[in-house]
Amino acid sequence: MVALILLACCGGDRSSPPGAKSAVIGDHLMAYLGIAKAYHAKARIYAIEGKLALATGSMRELLALEYPDAPEAEDVRNDARARLATWLVGQTRFDDAMAVVSEGISESKRESFFVANLYTIKGELHEARAEALVASDPVQVAAERRAALDAYDRSNQINSVRLRGLSQPAVAEGWGSAAVVLLLVVVALAGAGVALGLRSAYRRS
Repeated sequence: MVALILLACCGGDRSSPPGAKSAVIGDHLMAYLGIAKAYHAKARIYAIEGKLALATGSMRELLALEYPDAPEAEDVRNDARARLATWLVGQTRFDDAMAVVSEGISESKRESFFVANLYTIKGELHEARAEALVASDPVQVAAERRAALDAYDRSNQINSVRLRGLSQPAVAEGWGSAAVVLLLVVVALAGAGVALGLRSAYRRS
């Protein structure tokens, strides 16, 4: 859902030259974004009602759809994976959550905020695993914490490059200040919620 909000704020201006192919991609992309928005809306209602299995089902249906070969589509898919992983944790399906995150990272064709977010969630999963093993396996606890630190470092590396790029007109073109402010607010709120959800779910398991 974060991806859909940011795409709306950034506007529909595309850097690719006009032509039949770009027009078809544009039509396909807009249709895909509309479908993704509806799937997110359904999943949100299911989650509010506590029906996490149906919420995760909606995200899996979205991820199973054919999608256009466009950066925006990749962002939407990685955003969906982030939500799916969080809801899988809510069902104590930690290995499935890690698989979803790892799949998103491996299939991404470029680095972006959404890939960095997957690394952050990966770090939180490792951190939560470590917390669950404190009383039983100190060696594995250390390994999980190291893995968490590595994932957080990778997330920061990606976002640091993106942050430096915002000062370059060619990279910043199409981004308004409202989008950047919204991004910071969403990241702060979503990050806190994901971390708390992961840790509380592990304590319940």
